[in-house]
Amino acid sequence: MNKLIHEMPKNSRELVRFTLSTFKGKRYLDVRTFITPENGGEMLPTKKGLTLAVELYPTFKQALAEAERVMVEEGVLDVEDLQSPAF
Repeated sequence: MNKLIHEMPKNSRELVRFTLSTFKGKRYLDVRTFITPENGGEMLPTKKGLTLAVELYPTFKQALAEAERVMVEEGVLDVEDLQSPAF
């Protein structure tokens, strides 16, 4: 079972997809780069990505919060950049 959670453009030919999946009865969050083939057609997954057991998500989320804090401290991100866009 794969459930697409979110996708975002990486560049003009690539997307990053967040997918909740199940493999051998275990749940995973997969964050993977997909590319458009040169001949067109359906987007294909690449080896670039991260597959994380759902149990590790709280620690992953904490690490992202820490990364965000450091990027703001270092001036590579503005707090305004972190505001969620309206959907």
